[in-house]
Amino acid sequence: MEDEKKTGKPRLKFGQMLCSRTSAFLADKSPCDEAVKVMCVEVDKRSSEWFARFPQTKDDFYRNGRNHRIDADGLAVRDIDRFAWVVQIDDGDALLAFVEKYGDVILREDVLNDAPCVHLELYDDYRE
Repeated sequence: MEDEKKTGKPRLKFGQMLCSRTSAFLADKSPCDEAVKVMCVEVDKRSSEWFARFPQTKDDFYRNGRNHRIDADGLAVRDIDRFAWVVQIDDGDALLAFVEKYGDVILREDVLNDAPCVHLELYDDYRE
């Protein structure tokens, strides 16, 4: 894994997982007692088909974010600085303790800082 000092990108360390709460979708409120707010880089990629299908989004894509570029696959790419909530989960026992404390948890793959990570969603409300 690249060092943050070398790349300039903050990286989530091993054991840190993104965390959110279904009932607080898009809220800037801690999803749980253990969550810590960290600055991250979201790498947003769009294809030419996307812009053809949704032409109204093209101006906003290039107006917002930074480091706009076209990658090797021909995708339009930008970096978006944002805050995210993370929790430290070091092993299976810690994950089970977390689930016992908060109830139903959805685990899903996510990407942050252009690297795969785990996202824990505290499922405390209905969603489609």
